[in-house]
Amino acid sequence: MIILSGDIAASGLAVEYDTALRLLRDLAGELPQLTTSREITLVAVPGNHDCCLEGETKQRTQLIHELRETGRSPTTEEIQLLLEVQANFARFAAQLAGKDVRCPHSMYRLQ
Repeated sequence: MIILSGDIAASGLAVEYDTALRLLRDLAGELPQLTTSREITLVAVPGNHDCCLEGETKQRTQLIHELRETGRSPTTEEIQLLLEVQANFARFAAQLAGKDVRCPHSMYRLQ
């Protein structure tokens, strides 16, 4: 098992995930020849650098401020808005897993 414990990218850009994807696919292809295990499992969890803040919206910034000030829990729709900055990570995780990952705030189990 390989655990990717966040910060797969430096700034959450798609090109950074393209590079990581190539590296991890190459690594996963080579490892079975070096171990007794036939299956290599990759587990990825996003870190703070896996957020692309280039397109930070005023709405998201205001929501973060409001949630901090009021202490209320965000709605499902607000969670989706807050996690848009991890969209590139979600696409990376989906490509690595060969699946359609729709919930970027989940922990991804990738094989």
